Amino acid sequence: EIEAGGKTIQSTAVFMMITALLPIALLFDGVLSRFDGIILIGLFVGYLLWLFLKQDKSGRIYHHEKDPPFLLALLRQEFRDICTVLLGIVSLVAASIGIVNAAHFFAESLGVPVLLVGLLVTGLGNALPEIYFAIASARRGETQLIIGNLMGSVIVPATFVLGLVAIIHPITSNSYIFAVNSRVYLLIATILFFIFTKSKEKISYSEGVILMFLYLVFVFDVIF
Repeated sequence: EIEAGGKTIQSTAVFMMITALLPIALLFDGVLSRFDGIILIGLFVGYLLWLFLKQDKSGRIYHHEKDPPFLLALLRQEFRDICTVLLGIVSLVAASIGIVNAAHFFAESLGVPVLLVGLLVTGLGNALPEIYFAIASARRGETQLIIGNLMGSVIVPATFVLGLVAIIHPITSNSYIFAVNSRVYLLIATILFFIFTKSKEKISYSEGVILMFLYLVFVFDVIF
């Protein structure tokens, strides 16, 4: 079971519903313009401000002793952790470039839409770090890290990332119905998540099975 109580988590679930619908509404005319990108980034910034200014924060508060001098901190575990994170970011950037090229290659070789490859192959590969992080956090008993990470992995790409890409280069789509269909599943998953956290303030084993089943239905619907 995963603890998912607190007003912040439940309010963020509502925000996830908005992020699931807004890109589709903005893409209704077939183009996600630079102005649409500004709207998405503005929504992301507004969410961050709400999150940091909110007084009733959920989760555990950690207290630590006064930080040592900077030079001593460099010799401690924190510095090694920072280097590990930076190395991980560089590796992710390099992997992202390879994934984009591979996605185009498979789409052309198999004669399927790039969007389909992105939803099934690239999307699943992108979720692997989230899965590993969730398992590692669960073993340490940090269940709220799991919830925060997973909710962030929905909100950030749907607002900041998509908005930034639209500002750099407007996005056109010829598969509007296909995109709407995938967002419907995301909206259903978000609604279920909100119901689960609202009722028992946790995600139980059976509720996890329901979410997994929803994903399998989505994959079956996309393929067939």
